[in-house]
Formats: sequence, C-alpha cells, structure tokens
Amino acid sequence: MKTPDVLINGLGSFLPDRVSIEWAVERDLIDGTDAERHGITSVTVADDLPAPEMAVRASRQALERAGQTAESLSLLLYVSVVYQGPHSWCPQYHVQRHISAGQATAADEIRQG
Repeated sequence: MKTPDVLINGLGSFLPDRVSIEWAVERDLIDGTDAERHGITSVTVADDLPAPEMAVRASRQALERAGQTAESLSLLLYVSVVYQGPHSWCPQYHVQRHISAGQATAADEIRQG
C-alpha cells in the first residue's frame, strides 16, 4: 500500500516496569518452560494500569518528540489487539480527552496491533 501523503513526525511508547522472569513464573504470569525455551529473562507487568492509560502516556511522548500539540491533530487512531475496557466503552475517546485532542476524529477497532 502506498501512502505518499502520510508522514510520521514523532513516535512514542510506554512499557510498564520490567520484572525478572523468576518473579513472573512464581506468580504464574508465564510458564517457566516456555520462558526458558524462548530465552525470556524478564517481562513487563502493568498491574492495574489499563492499556488506554498507557496509550495516553505514549501519545504525549509522541507529541512531545514531534514538537506538536494535541490540538494540531486531525485524526487519532487507537490500535489494539484485544478489547480494551468494559463493554461499550471507547478507549480512543479516553486518549482523545486526556491528551486534549478534542477536535481530532477518533477511531478504534483498527485491530492491527
């Protein structure tokens, strides 16, 4: 797919705190055999931090790196792999509100995570 008019000006990311694989195995967050087979030495664990809040933090970082304000956005896409909250809840609007991108068109369910 060619997108000649789409440019990426800034990227952001957020990862929760990393824990040792031993800690994660003890709590049954990952199977020890799988971790050993794949050479996994640590994992990130979000605890009670929801994915939409992580998206807010990553969005703020992307905007800062791009030297842009949220008000300059015309489109906000929320990409996920699994459902991101209670039934009928729209995480893209949570991000839109908390980064102050009120005029941007916000879309969810891209599902290309």
